[in-house]
Amino acid sequence: NTDEFYSLSVDQLTEILGHDWLKASINDDEEITVWEAVVRWVEHSREDRQQLLPSILPHVRFNLLTSEHTAAILEHPLVMEDSGSSEVIRNAVQKGSSDMNTRLGMNTYLDMVILFRSSDHNSKEMLCMNPRIGRHISCQYAE
Repeated sequence: NTDEFYSLSVDQLTEILGHDWLKASINDDEEITVWEAVVRWVEHSREDRQQLLPSILPHVRFNLLTSEHTAAILEHPLVMEDSGSSEVIRNAVQKGSSDMNTRLGMNTYLDMVILFRSSDHNSKEMLCMNPRIGRHISCQYAE
């Protein structure tokens, strides 16, 4: 719940942010959701937490953000008010942070090719093939 999130210590927050299994949203812009959560956490007690932002930012995976999102983050008031924060972000973007993994569920689209048998017009069989692994399954379908 929200109160529990806001009561996290900076160590607890960064530990959570550091995990690959963190599932922050259901869309492809998951890491921007992580950034937005960091902003909410800092702003909940801004006077006490503003100076902690540079120690939190290395746990945001800037390499997973679009350049537009990164530019917007660099213009965010929390970042603009603290040169240490903008420096952390610029360094992360410049070095690429390629050692950071995607988070659970990110970029894991399932490619599936569905083939219907046409030689027998009465057949109710279809083949579903996953081209990534070269396997298929045969299924019966109802009309």
